[in-house]
Amino acid sequence: TGFGALAIDAGRWWDQRNSSVALDGPLDVVWRAGFETLLLPDESTMERLNRWRCAFLMTKSRPVVGFGPGSFESTYGPYQRPSDLTSASTFAGDRGDAHSQPLGTLAEQGLVGLALECLLLGAGLMAGLRAARRASNAADIAIAAAWTGALAGLVVAGLFVGWSDLPETGSAAWLALAALVRLDSSRSDEETGGLTGSLLATPTTA
Repeated sequence: TGFGALAIDAGRWWDQRNSSVALDGPLDVVWRAGFETLLLPDESTMERLNRWRCAFLMTKSRPVVGFGPGSFESTYGPYQRPSDLTSASTFAGDRGDAHSQPLGTLAEQGLVGLALECLLLGAGLMAGLRAARRASNAADIAIAAAWTGALAGLVVAGLFVGWSDLPETGSAAWLALAALVRLDSSRSDEETGGLTGSLLATPTTA
């Protein structure tokens, strides 16, 4: 349902792409029908789509570099429409993010920021795949696969959650990236006794 919701929300945004203000358009009939027949929305879903739509409109206003890191919460309020508001909506800039990592990045850092974020995450995933291919035993493969899977899970979850704004998930993402880079940059298995040995080995002092 999340992808269907995003498609319907994108349709609304496309319908008013040449408008400088948030007005109802002819695709609103499809919007509301989609809610009622396909998504079975609750208030949480309605508010999520409200934030997604605001992120689209913010990106339209400043597509290249966005409004600045961490600015969504304090900026999206004026982009809301009365028909989209829920009890969780606010104009005070004190209630959460875009509920989508890529859309939040687009709104705050524009296309440049999103491209850099995709490059960073893509590089981490590729590092994990290379480490798994180079591994010489099951334990090393499992370690590389676990970290790669953790990062991939965050990427997928990021379609519906702004993980970089949460301490737990943000820390997990950076930890996964660091582990994957370490695995990928470790020396050959013959020199280190495998990736497991490289990760667990303690530094020696002269």
